[in-house]
Amino acid sequence: MGLWYFAKCMGSLRIALTRRTHATFDSGRPSGGMHCRSTSSILARTGREPTLKELEADTGISTKRLLQARECSSAATLSLDRSIGDDDGRQFIDLLVDEKAASPFDGLAKQRWINEVQRLLGALTPIETRIIRWRFGLDDDVELTLKEIGDKYSLSRERIRQLQEQALRKMRKHATDEWR
Repeated sequence: MGLWYFAKCMGSLRIALTRRTHATFDSGRPSGGMHCRSTSSILARTGREPTLKELEADTGISTKRLLQARECSSAATLSLDRSIGDDDGRQFIDLLVDEKAASPFDGLAKQRWINEVQRLLGALTPIETRIIRWRFGLDDDVELTLKEIGDKYSLSRERIRQLQEQALRKMRKHATDEWR
């Protein structure tokens, strides 16, 4: 169930993000479709371009929003594939891509990983949990050595290593039991 469920979640997330992106984009635009239909209708009836007052009466949209719609519709459209003038082959879209931005998939995968590790740590004793957290830097990204952890508990490095191995075995067993 785990892999299937994860794939299903990823598909749902992709759909949700797509819908949200389109909804956000559409909400920022003035009612262009209604504006265009109304303009065409008035133009057909009168034979001339409609005034803002005529459009406001026909559509019920404020003059301010109609001006925004005209401004948006008259703006030049730029192709993302357009060359940016240099002969190096770079395109306009290359300027928009943020290579450092995390993808939604990466964020979801990281959260899934964190949740899974938390679940597996729940099967351990408190000392085993602390050893694993400190050893692998799960709390603050600072990994402690076996000696450093041993000093905190007044135990030898070997005993801390044994407890670590015991904890990892429990975590592996708990993880594989779910897949059976």
